[in-house]
Amino acid sequence: MKLPEVWSTPQPDLIVDRMKLEAANSFTFNNYIPQDYQAYRKKVLSELGEQMGFFIDHDLPLDVEVTGTVYRDGYRIEKLSYQSVENRYVTACLYIPDGDGPFPAVLNVHGHHITGHLAERVQQRGHILARNGFVCLSVDAFGSGERSTVHGVPEFHGGHRGHLLFNLGESLAGIQITDNMRGVDLLCSLPYVDKENLGVTGASGGGNQTMYTAAFDDRLKAAASCVSVGTYRCLVMGHNCPCETIPNAFNICEEAGLISCIAPRAYMMLNAFYDQYSTFVPAEMMETWKIARKAWEYAGVPENLSYRIFPTNHGYYADALEAMLGFFTRHLKGIGHGDPVAIPKDIQYMTLEEAMVYPKGKAPEKLNGIQAYGCKIGEKLKAERAVLTSGEKKAGLEKVLNSYPVKISAVSGGSYEDGWEKLTFRTSHGFTIPALLKESKNGKWRILSGARGKQTLENQSYLQESADSGDGVVVFDVFASGERGKEYGVSIALDYQHTSRSCLYFGWTMMGEWVREYTAIAQWLKEAKNASGVTVYGYRDAGLAALLSGALYGGLEKIVLDTAPVTFDWSAHDVTDFLITTMAMTVPFILKYGDVSDMEQLAAPAKVEWIGEKIFA
Repeated sequence: MKLPEVWSTPQPDLIVDRMKLEAANSFTFNNYIPQDYQAYRKKVLSELGEQMGFFIDHDLPLDVEVTGTVYRDGYRIEKLSYQSVENRYVTACLYIPDGDGPFPAVLNVHGHHITGHLAERVQQRGHILARNGFVCLSVDAFGSGERSTVHGVPEFHGGHRGHLLFNLGESLAGIQITDNMRGVDLLCSLPYVDKENLGVTGASGGGNQTMYTAAFDDRLKAAASCVSVGTYRCLVMGHNCPCETIPNAFNICEEAGLISCIAPRAYMMLNAFYDQYSTFVPAEMMETWKIARKAWEYAGVPENLSYRIFPTNHGYYADALEAMLGFFTRHLKGIGHGDPVAIPKDIQYMTLEEAMVYPKGKAPEKLNGIQAYGCKIGEKLKAERAVLTSGEKKAGLEKVLNSYPVKISAVSGGSYEDGWEKLTFRTSHGFTIPALLKESKNGKWRILSGARGKQTLENQSYLQESADSGDGVVVFDVFASGERGKEYGVSIALDYQHTSRSCLYFGWTMMGEWVREYTAIAQWLKEAKNASGVTVYGYRDAGLAALLSGALYGGLEKIVLDTAPVTFDWSAHDVTDFLITTMAMTVPFILKYGDVSDMEQLAAPAKVEWIGEKIFA
């Protein structure tokens, strides 16, 4: 069955423009650093940490295992692993200058290099620092390098794999901060390290880790972020990863607020004039610098916050490396004025095999990737939520989804095509929804949608069955789909990868917005059409929104899930086929309160019917 469009012209940017306006408002609202910036720091870090699921135990044994040593002229590289939290180990290379020390030390964190600390560009900083008298600990970010699903087979830590952690009540950002701070614990445990002179650096996603780790860990005396600092505002629909996504951040601070948490310690922002990613352009960095500098001014050390911009594109290139080396030479060695220091050109890099902590495919069981770790956390959460009451589950699910009901406040319509009335709903929280309506002949109604818009229903038998049933039918485009969306159905992209992450920054979730829309339309049918019974149907991920609408708000006769996922925990399943579900499945902390089986029980007395394939069954 072919479905007509509702609007004369699709409006794919309606929601995007709204989010950008909200982000601009948030930026303006958070455009300050209070004079009591240390109290502000405590508040900001507490709230950000809670949203990231951040936790750390400094008393947990590091359980360091050194598996080999590589020698270079003037320094050596120890290959090792250490325990960050229970069931999570970090692989790393430790670059150590010849001599007794004590040496200043720098934690080296990487961005989106799938080979992690093994990549030559990441190695480069270790070799440079060691040759200049610094100990350097170069670590693998969770899900990268040797911390992949299959040891020795590199993979991207973002996408569905990284988003899974949100559902489990953790996050890549929170995990990276913990892993990095435990790396600082390791450096502090070494007799040849000067514990009073520690630094951290990284580029892109590693630069993001740098500013968060430095903000949370005041043992770090100096930090240098490369091609990473922008604003939270520019992350909306910008090029970023789940490791750079902090739920509810807009309601806590701006990026300047985060960076102010580093004051009065030394912090340098390095940026590229020709950076190809809008998220990190120098103009946004300068906005953050202008606001954050107040913290250093209050502390009486404005010179400790600096920036440099180079004529390069996105990356940690020679100009930035020389600036970093001069910066650490000044702040960690007390030598010079921070001017750039020439870097060696004759680095002898380690081969992939030479740099690996464990031989390919022979890592111990303690070393696991995101999904294996997720399986253990998922089992723990399953046991914990088993003792929750129905009321506790409902309250928790509603909170994490942020699905609190809205109403249909206005309706426009009156034109018809192919027997469908074209309607536009306006919700009480300001969004418009395109919908098609067929009147009921028996007082009953069905509400239909699909995860990628109403056109995805055209080949589903349930649409034709509904149109022929005598029930009234409303077919609508869920939030950011169909005529009001554009970020889906592209074979080289993850569906809703930017939209879903942008929602999270506001404290919204896409799934929660979908639930709101099902609930609002069902209530409108009861009030405006005197519906005697309402059935909700969702194709693919939208099926879970239909189910959650019934589970949380009731009043439904039947819920039909077509080719829908059976769980929000896909840690035990292959997620390499990233088109199997959309990023609307990302709901921070949801598995703390319930999974799909719990939602089915909460939906009673409505009848729940599954049709088509069950995803993740």
